[in-house]
Amino acid sequence: MAVGLAESVGHWVTALDWRDVPQDVREATVRGVLQSVAGGVAGFGMDETNVAVEIARRERERGDYTIYVDGMRVPVATAIFVHSVMFCALEQQEMHIESGTHPLEVIVPVAMVLAERRPTTGKEILEAILAGTEVTVAFAKAGMACVPQAAEGACQYAAVYGTLGAAVTAARLLGLDAQATTWALSHAANLASGLTQCLRAGTTEYHYALANASRTGYMVARLAEAGAAATPDVFLGNAGFFRRFTGLGIEELAKYEVAERITGHLGTVWEMPEHIYKRYAVHFNNLPFVDAAKHLRNHYHIAPEDVEAIHLTINQWCELCDGKNLGPYTGRESTCGATAFGVAAMLARGQFTLAENEDHDAPDIMQLVRRTTIDTFDDPQEAADWKSVKVEVLAHGTTYGYDSKLDGVPDYRLPLDEIRTIGEAALSRVIESHAAARVVDDLARLPEIADVASLIPLLVRQTKESI
Repeated sequence: MAVGLAESVGHWVTALDWRDVPQDVREATVRGVLQSVAGGVAGFGMDETNVAVEIARRERERGDYTIYVDGMRVPVATAIFVHSVMFCALEQQEMHIESGTHPLEVIVPVAMVLAERRPTTGKEILEAILAGTEVTVAFAKAGMACVPQAAEGACQYAAVYGTLGAAVTAARLLGLDAQATTWALSHAANLASGLTQCLRAGTTEYHYALANASRTGYMVARLAEAGAAATPDVFLGNAGFFRRFTGLGIEELAKYEVAERITGHLGTVWEMPEHIYKRYAVHFNNLPFVDAAKHLRNHYHIAPEDVEAIHLTINQWCELCDGKNLGPYTGRESTCGATAFGVAAMLARGQFTLAENEDHDAPDIMQLVRRTTIDTFDDPQEAADWKSVKVEVLAHGTTYGYDSKLDGVPDYRLPLDEIRTIGEAALSRVIESHAAARVVDDLARLPEIADVASLIPLLVRQTKESI
């Protein structure tokens, strides 16, 4: 069974053909890549990106690959690592909810970097990214099915399973055959890692964990390309990937039919259209809370000075990502996860942009945070649903409420036009506005692009103004 899993996935990856992909999946892939590149490059200048760029500068290793915005030229593995940090630093990346992963922010930097020096059409890069995304999600969903009670707490899903997706994408772009792709997957499983304690603490280590997944995915593809064989039973063997990440014994694990779940899923159930996208730079679970606050503020004309008290009822996804944090906040990362901060910022200012996200000790926001109390849902089913939201605001002597059971939540599977608007605004922070508009236009028509490398010069800032 274990041998069949690795080989079956390797064959599926090499056989994937853009012409056979359903139209809605093609369109969703274009949307995902557009958002990933635009929102990702906009992560230049964020603290984590600055660290990664500074390390690259100190290494003084010259190469053929361009660091976006900055223009520095570095070796390929360095470029992949720096860009992967950059692509998740803004905290406005996509999310595949059911699998607990962010496949694109791990995979797209690998694909974009490799495309700079290897002639790659838009369709080829889309095929590679789609293959990597579907593999990431299929493996992650299989793992989550084995340990649903642990969910993402079992490991950093985006990093662990993202390593597999990055390996697949690199293998496609390097032109590996099915055997070498199987080896790349097996090496990736052996080297995948990622812990979740930083999510609970509100710190940023996972940005580097995801970047390591990107770089590792590239390196294992290179190993396989050079003929480095890998054990075929790495996924379901006695001491293999799924045993270690689920903690299940070999007989218990067999009951979940992991291989059948994955191979039966790939190419049958397409996951790319299920990605959600962020209007605000917060952890995904806080999106509906910020929108709930926006609705209450606008619908009931609540001015910040009228707010007497705020009460939130949060779900377990919020709890996992430091949602109960009522401050004081240490910086942007701690505010991204703090549910109360997002609600307070929207009530205080009527918007939640990067400026609000970074204004972690602003008096107008913090006075509302200090008036906030937080409970969790008692019902296990409600607690497990990231869309379970309850916000109550006492103002004008009246309690105004938003309850997702009654009011619903927005659909965050955003259309192309909205993703384009968000992406162009984000990119314009770090490169010239005309270049940002051109990049977004080219990404929207990526299937028609003859050589993806043509986008790279547009992603380098031409002026010297600081960001």
